[in-house]
Amino acid sequence: MSIRESGCAPDRSTLAKIGRALLLSLAALPLACGGGEDTPGEPGPLVGDPERPLYAIGSSLYSAEGQSSFVAFVDDLGEGARVDYAKVLELPGFGRVWGVDGKGAFYIARNEDASVTKYEVIGGRLEERQTIKLDAYGIRSFVVEAGVRVDFVSDTKAYLFDGATLKAIVWDPSTMTITGEIDLSELANTPWLAAFGFSETLLRGDQLVMFVTYEDFTQQRIASDLRVALIDTRTDAVTILRDERCAALYATRAGSGDIYFSSDGRAASYRRIDEAAAPAPCLLRLRDGEGALDPDFHVELSALTDGGPTAGIVPSRGQAAYVVVLDEEVRPVEEGAGAFALYQASAWRWWRIELGSTEPGTPLEGTEPNTGGLVFMPVDGEVYTNESAPDYSESTLLRVTEDGFERGLAVRGTPVGIVRVQ
Repeated sequence: MSIRESGCAPDRSTLAKIGRALLLSLAALPLACGGGEDTPGEPGPLVGDPERPLYAIGSSLYSAEGQSSFVAFVDDLGEGARVDYAKVLELPGFGRVWGVDGKGAFYIARNEDASVTKYEVIGGRLEERQTIKLDAYGIRSFVVEAGVRVDFVSDTKAYLFDGATLKAIVWDPSTMTITGEIDLSELANTPWLAAFGFSETLLRGDQLVMFVTYEDFTQQRIASDLRVALIDTRTDAVTILRDERCAALYATRAGSGDIYFSSDGRAASYRRIDEAAAPAPCLLRLRDGEGALDPDFHVELSALTDGGPTAGIVPSRGQAAYVVVLDEEVRPVEEGAGAFALYQASAWRWWRIELGSTEPGTPLEGTEPNTGGLVFMPVDGEVYTNESAPDYSESTLLRVTEDGFERGLAVRGTPVGIVRVQ
């Protein structure tokens, strides 16, 4: 079914896959070692006013027919804005939008054929440019559970990380050429599947910080193991850090320059059902300028809230951040309850915490409960997160403020990336 016609929700047999794709297919690329294949043709469709801002929003939809994605184009992310679904760019399977704000271009990484396509917007018209594929590097598709992510470090250098092969592909987004490959097999942790964490691009000068968590999706278990790769962007040399105090699927750089790693809603849900299924959700810290995780900082997330299952991290200003706590009055945990039912329930309350503090935070009054499947999307100096329906058929963007959230654009599916193109 076309996204332009779609409005249906997924059936229950597909819901268990949503949380995986939502956070792990981050949520980013037949390969030639030279330039990518350009795609000439007629002038592209009109997607915006060249005199107005233009945002590309990547979103994923789930139904009984399978998974699909689209890119919507809007000139405003506020509550009054609307998506024109007649103008969306439809994508098969899972596709994620990546890019750098204000560069006139964005990139789509498609899971099905492990490709990255560059798109430009010129005079308000969408133009498809080169596509590169990764066959020559043994990457023929991106595994949803393992995930893929892209980090841009300059106009001419970016990294694509593939979780299934544990490789980083170094490429030049300006010419769409592959310039190198990095072996990340030291991140392997058999029999667990390595999954890339969710964060903004974490650059410390010439050092890129990337991290993975480990999960058994069949058994719904998460390993107490966090590994962090420190990549020298000048030489592509890699240093691996390991910490077994907990697992983390989120990270952000606070105003102090320190990087904080945090557990997600699946870890909190798994542990609420079975304490052996996941370590207690926590915060870990990599201090600014340090080359090892802080051995003296390990804070259980529940100690920062009311003691309930706590997860996530959505950065605000300075040291402030937001997490969610399962409200068991809204969603009681009954005998035989499944972890994913907790994760997808609209029963997670927002709390504000201070990163680096061990003192409890404060609940956000006047906000609606959310699901446990959070993403956060930095764009244009702001941060947006999602308020999604339990079936992830529709979401509302929430702009992060110092005091909470400001409601924004509503979009079908679950948004997993925003780029300001112009």
